[in-house]
Formats: sequence, structure tokens, C-alpha cells
Amino acid sequence: MTANSLIEDTLERIGGRYHPGALAWVKRARPRQWEEMLTLEEEINRRASIGDEEGLKKALGEYQGMILDMVRMFKSPGEGQGVLFDGR
Repeated sequence: MTANSLIEDTLERIGGRYHPGALAWVKRARPRQWEEMLTLEEEINRRASIGDEEGLKKALGEYQGMILDMVRMFKSPGEGQGVLFDGR
């Protein structure tokens, strides 16, 4: 598989479970996690540019898990986390 197809497949899997506004919320409410995500995106780009397919697959798996965790936090009530439940 090419780097582009691996990345596209991952983004498609994320897109199927993404909730609009989740990343904007993370950037605002969880800056440490936002920075970790940006660092992982840099790692994905680096792995793709050097043709490290196994490293790219690992980084993409971590990225997918990270994004989906962020979406779960965004959607979940409790401890003032989830924006969908703000003000309820």
C-alpha cells in the first residue's frame, strides 16, 4: 500500500466516527492533547516521506486512536468535558 492510501484509509475510518466541532473543542479545552496530535501528524509526515511503511502504520494507528478518544471526550458528559452537554 502506498503512504497516501494508508493515510486516506485512516482518515476515512476517522471520518466515519467524527463529530463536527470535536477538534476545535480539543484545541480550546485540551491544549496538551492538541499539541500531542500535531506532533503525531509531524511523525506521520516524516514516516511517509522516508517510505517507512511499518512506522507509518503504527503512527496512523496511534493517530486514529487519539482522534477517536478526543471525539469520545467531546461527546461525553461528566467533569465538564463534553461540549455537547455544556449548559444542560
